[in-house]
Amino acid sequence: MGCATGIVKFLMFLFNFVFVVGGVLLITFGVMALTGYQDFQQEYEHVVKVDSFKAPPIILIVVGGAVFLIAFMGCCGVLRENNCMMMTYAVFLTIILLVQVGIAVAAALYEDEFKEVLQKGMSKSIEKYSTADEVKKTWDAMQSNLHCCGSDSYNDWSKTGHVPESCCLKQAPGCSDGVLGSPDKAETTIYTEGCVNKILSDVKIKYVVYTAAVIAGVELLGIVFACCLAARFRRKNYA
Repeated sequence: MGCATGIVKFLMFLFNFVFVVGGVLLITFGVMALTGYQDFQQEYEHVVKVDSFKAPPIILIVVGGAVFLIAFMGCCGVLRENNCMMMTYAVFLTIILLVQVGIAVAAALYEDEFKEVLQKGMSKSIEKYSTADEVKKTWDAMQSNLHCCGSDSYNDWSKTGHVPESCCLKQAPGCSDGVLGSPDKAETTIYTEGCVNKILSDVKIKYVVYTAAVIAGVELLGIVFACCLAARFRRKNYA
């Protein structure tokens, strides 16, 4: 079949190895994102609910598993030099590619919705800080653990008239007194970044999008090579 075909076959093995690694990465980042959702929900459930945002990482895990299995199908098609298997492989890989692009777009869109839900829920819960003990404990834990203050910024606490001590860089009685309306003091005394941005970073939505996009690009090349090999195998079989 010639040197060129041998090179393409070698490249297909190489691409399938990349697909195997890519499938593992998709599963890994899907699990990381799902764990981030679950950990956040469990720890901060008294501030905001996020159960409806688990779909993208779950789909990503499923797609990762499918990519892993399809890679083995590609290897078998190359070894047997079967054009039917190679075309089937290319079709499945195309479907996975389209699903993956959809996941990347959905995850990006979900980030905006997720952020909006967090902002609204956390903004409302701030008003309950002084009256609901569970809300107070959740806010204090979140601000201390994530090194943040308020929903968008420490100024959100102007609703209550006082910034919690859990926002302080070094927590001590009265450490947050007088920071509202005094930006210079706030910069040196408390965490000034809002918790919404910290949470989004912790949940790792961007990792999901970037991973899916990079692997999708590699898969596109794999589809092209699979179609080329299928054509060569078909010509050989009918020669």
